[in-house]
Amino acid sequence: MNPKQSLIKLNNVGSLNSSNQKTIFNPKVLSDKSGIGDDTALQTLKITTQKFIRSAINPIERRYRTAHQQLRYRQLSGPHGRFYSDTLFSTLKSINGHSCGQIFIYNMGFYHFVHMAKESDAWDALLKLVQQVGIPSAIVTDGAKVLTLGEWKKITREYHVKTYETEPYSPWQNRAEGAIRELKRHTLRLMHKSSCPRHFWDYCCLLVIVSAETPDISEYASFSWYQPA
Repeated sequence: MNPKQSLIKLNNVGSLNSSNQKTIFNPKVLSDKSGIGDDTALQTLKITTQKFIRSAINPIERRYRTAHQQLRYRQLSGPHGRFYSDTLFSTLKSINGHSCGQIFIYNMGFYHFVHMAKESDAWDALLKLVQQVGIPSAIVTDGAKVLTLGEWKKITREYHVKTYETEPYSPWQNRAEGAIRELKRHTLRLMHKSSCPRHFWDYCCLLVIVSAETPDISEYASFSWYQPA
C-alpha cells in the first residue's frame, strides 16, 4: 500500500455521514459497544431513543450542531408525556407579587405548578417544566394566545412538543381545568382552617401540589400548614 492509499484509508475510517439514513444501531451493536447481554440491549432499545446517531465523512465542525435542546433534558413519553395545561388566576396578589400560576398535569396524577406575576409569563412556566421535569411529548391547552403563540409556540417547536387546542367553549376537554378547581378548593380549605393571611396563597399552592414521586416528608410531618414553629 502506498502512502496515498494509506492516507485515503485513514480518512475513510475517521469520517462521518450525516445523512438521514435509518440507523443500524441494533441490540447486537449496543451489546458489543456497552458490554451488556443481548436481552438487556434489546430492552434498552425499547425504552430509549436514538434520534441523533451519526456516521462520519466530512469535517466534523461543518456538520455537527450543538442546538439539539431536546437532548439536554429528560424526554417524557406514553402516559407520562401527554400534558394538559391551564392558567390559575388569583383575585389577590401574593406576598411575592404573584397574581396567577400555570398548572401542568398528566393522566397519572402528576401536578406541576409554577407561580407567575402575569399571564404572559406562561412561556417561562413551560420552560421551567422542561428543565425541572422533562420534555412533554404533547401538550393540550385552550386557545389562549399566550398558550398557542409567541414564546410558548417557539419553545414547543424548539423542543419538538406536539400541541393541541381544545374546542371553543369546551373546558371539559382540558383536564387542567379540573385540576385548578381541586387546587383552589384544597388551598382555600387549608388557609381558612389555619387563619392564614390570604396573600400567602402561592406558598400554600406549592404545599398542596403532588408530583407522582415518592418524596421524603419528614420536614412536613411535625407541623401543619402555617403552624408557628
